[in-house]
Amino acid sequence: MILEQIRNHLDKELKLKLSDTKTLITNASKEKALFLGTSIGIAQHQSYSRTYGYSTRNAKEIRMEAPKSRIVNKLTESGIMKENKASPKFL
Repeated sequence: MILEQIRNHLDKELKLKLSDTKTLITNASKEKALFLGTSIGIAQHQSYSRTYGYSTRNAKEIRMEAPKSRIVNKLTESGIMKENKASPKFL
């Protein structure tokens, strides 16, 4: 139901189409989603803070990671890296 509301809003208000093949609905605390080359999920650790003698548990935070293997593959495909080392391209 929420996805349909988002789809309608994007279409009517912003004149954008939501891609069915690229759209992923997931529980971010259990799975990561790839968005614009960045892996997005929820951190598995919690932090605690102590203020005026009270201990407070902070909620898990959003964690964004750049998948190193994906970056290395892209740079290798484009000829900027060879054998895991930088290989300058002169234009």
